Order: sequence, then C-alpha cells, then structure tokens
Amino acid sequence: MIKIFDEFASICIKNNIIKKQKIEEFKNEYNEIDAIVSIISTEEFILNYEKVESAW
Repeated sequence: MIKIFDEFASICIKNNIIKKQKIEEFKNEYNEIDAIVSIISTEEFILNYEKVESAW
C-alpha cells in the first residue's frame, strides 16, 4: 500500500495538484489509505482530477 500512496502522491506533486508539504502532513497524520482518502477529498484534487487521471 505504501508504494501506491507514494506513486499517487508523486503524481499529485508533479502535476501541481497538491503541495508536497500538505501530502507530508496527511502521511504523518494518517495511515496510507486514510491519507489517500484525505487527498482525494481536497478541493485542489477535485478541481484537478483530470490531470491525475491522465497521469495515472
């Protein structure tokens, strides 16, 4: 699961969806699954979902 989180976080950072600092906060606060859910629940992710989908 860590590999999936790391790849997902990397895509979000590379495409300027969510800042690295915010992803690190989620990673430190939650387990990997909850961190992914928290990321996809952010307004930044929802507004830029197409960028992530095309990069995935």
